[in-house]
Amino acid sequence: MYAKIILRVFVDGGDVLYEINVHTGDVGFAGTDANIYIQLQGDKSNSKSINLSAIRGNYENPFEKNQTDIFQVIMAFFVPGKIRIAQVSLPVEL
Repeated sequence: MYAKIILRVFVDGGDVLYEINVHTGDVGFAGTDANIYIQLQGDKSNSKSINLSAIRGNYENPFEKNQTDIFQVIMAFFVPGKIRIAQVSLPVEL
């Protein structure tokens, strides 16, 4: 998967709304049906691993070629420095 990630932060009281925009590239085989996990990394702390695939975004089928998916996560405030794709895992059917 080829993707560009943009993070927007909205502060209102104690908790913070983090809006995560993921644009999947327009190259061949850019999309994926895998589970995508990310982690926000700050100078003094990190978020837990966030499964973007489990969050209801703006599309029913996220991470498709040339598509921008928007996810919203509420958590305690911290100053993020980096975004790390922590894990990409394919769904397994038993």
